[in-house]
Amino acid sequence: MLTSRLLLIDSIVSFVSGLVLFLAPHIVAGVIFNRPTDGVHWHLIRCIGGQIIASAYAPFKMRKSTSPPTQTVCYLLRIIPCILFLMLLFHCRSQTPDLISLKYLEWMKYFLFASLATYILALIGSGWHVGSSLFTANRIGNGLYQFDSLASVAIGATWMAVPKWLLHRQVE
Repeated sequence: MLTSRLLLIDSIVSFVSGLVLFLAPHIVAGVIFNRPTDGVHWHLIRCIGGQIIASAYAPFKMRKSTSPPTQTVCYLLRIIPCILFLMLLFHCRSQTPDLISLKYLEWMKYFLFASLATYILALIGSGWHVGSSLFTANRIGNGLYQFDSLASVAIGATWMAVPKWLLHRQVE
């Protein structure tokens, strides 16, 4: 029951925020960015809004499922983007600190950490089922294996997107 409500709330929030980005990109860009924006920026914001609207479908469609692996997938579909957006946020804050207002960056950081904590707690609370591909009796081992997979995806994506930032204090 709690899972169903969490996934329904997630779907509604995703759909509404995606709709705002899609229908009013010029307003969103004017509020968030510290410099003038144009049609190219608005197009990119619309694309992000469309992706967020599309991401609302999976939790909405799967909210009534009683299959624990299906719930795990829904949670992981939110955990991975939270990690990637946090990497992007930290990159933006360190490399282009005047692009987005610090108050919006801080708000987004806290929102992403809260979302990440919510979905990790929901994932752990649901038993972290992954189907029959892993040793299902060993929950701790499965959790460690999946955390390693999540870290690999996040670090790999960050490495491909911004390698200089990832290594900016490690090499000269």
